Amino acid sequence: MTEPDGTGGISSETTGPPGSDKDPEDRGAPAGRSVRERAPLTREETEALLDTTLDNARSTLSASELLLEHGLLSQAYTLAHLALEEASKVTMLFGCWLALLMGMALDWSRIWKAWTSHDDKNQFMIFNLLFDRMRSANVDPEAPWEAPSSSEEEAFSQAMPAVFSALAEQLKVALPQYKELQKKRLSTTYVDFRDGRVVDPSKVASDREEIAEFIGAARSLVDWEQTAWANKSLFHEMLPRFAGQFLADAEKFFVPAAPPSDQKGAEES
Repeated sequence: MTEPDGTGGISSETTGPPGSDKDPEDRGAPAGRSVRERAPLTREETEALLDTTLDNARSTLSASELLLEHGLLSQAYTLAHLALEEASKVTMLFGCWLALLMGMALDWSRIWKAWTSHDDKNQFMIFNLLFDRMRSANVDPEAPWEAPSSSEEEAFSQAMPAVFSALAEQLKVALPQYKELQKKRLSTTYVDFRDGRVVDPSKVASDREEIAEFIGAARSLVDWEQTAWANKSLFHEMLPRFAGQFLADAEKFFVPAAPPSDQKGAEES
């Protein structure tokens, strides 16, 4: 079964029988139970899910790098994109983990809906890549992960408003491109017939340098997520001192995200 992919063509992706609104992640769930009805997670369950999601992002990205070495460019791009979607889920879970540490209430129905939404994951992807680019330009990669001194904490606190402001300005330009990211991923994955011609994934993803740069950005992000999560005890230690100001500064520059999209963006997990 094929269905319109939103770009004027026919895509090979399926989301279930005709007329079905079931997400693929729901297929293994008990009958009558939708993804939005999944139970809230404890902090321990969140940690376990984050561990496995991060492992999957790393292994998927490693496969992408191997495909690039062998000149399989469209397949390499597709797997790098999927690795970044898994990294987006890591970001979601890390935010949940921090919130649970602070004793904050979470809207798990919204979180689970975002979990299966390509729209949401692609927006997180853009945020992650912009954040990692800023981090890479301003943080010494060789610097040890250790608790900051009081003067370093003060400098960090003073720098946050400027960091959030710069990131918010970049997001205004970049975030609207999230649907184009999904279209490109579909075009590099599936043969299609669009606008009177066959669309060949190998022709869509043919710029080796561009794809290598995309994969390199994914590697930088996933490696940072792995290192940050391995040092989560530091976040546990520092959170009580930074949480209040961090959230207050963030609210000045970021409007709360719109509710995650419905089934149109939830083709797969």
